[in-house]
Order: sequence, then C-alpha cells, then structure tokens
Amino acid sequence: METLVFLLMAKIAFYYQKDKADKTSHEELFLMNDDGTEITQLTHYPEDNPSAKEYGYRAGATKWHPTENFISYVSLQDGRHSIFAVTPDGKNNGNLLITTFQKGIMIGVQTANG
Repeated sequence: METLVFLLMAKIAFYYQKDKADKTSHEELFLMNDDGTEITQLTHYPEDNPSAKEYGYRAGATKWHPTENFISYVSLQDGRHSIFAVTPDGKNNGNLLITTFQKGIMIGVQTANG
C-alpha cells in the first residue's frame, strides 16, 4: 500500500548566498511556499558589522519552530557565532544565545522533545 502525503501551502525556510566567491555577497535566510513561489528574504546583514568584511557572514543551520512562530539560525556577527531568531514575516530578529565562540563551526541540534 502506498501512502501519499500532500502539504497545502507549506512554507520552507532556507539560506542562500548568490555568489560564494564574492565576499560582499552574504548568506541570508529566506522563506518560500513549497511550490517555489513567494520567496521572501528574512535577514539583511548589517553592512557596518565588522564580521562582514573580515570573516564573511553566514546565516545558516535554520530550524523552524512553528508552535513558537520563529525560525532560529546560527550566524557569525561581531566576530562571534551566536544563535538568532527571526519571525516568519522578518519583522522581529534578535539574539537567542550570545556565545564567546570566535572560531569554529556551530551547528544547531534538535532533541526529541524539541
């Protein structure tokens, strides 16, 4: 027996960088419908942030929290990796966790209970 699951107008959060070779091009978070329509940019990296030129900016490891209505992501800003959150409309964006990590890679992990 084959089971088919259809999602009606599901949203997908993803990160994208137009040109990885171009240090002025940064990874940003986007949201789109599951059919590829209505692509909306959620993050806009501040150009005056020193990490942009020195390290390049990364917004990645996205995790959607639908019951809390936000998307968390890992980002390198001000020379530190931290965990940030943004609402699906992109209007509210801020730190969830500020770390002292200056080097390395931070990866978001989800546990069984969320």
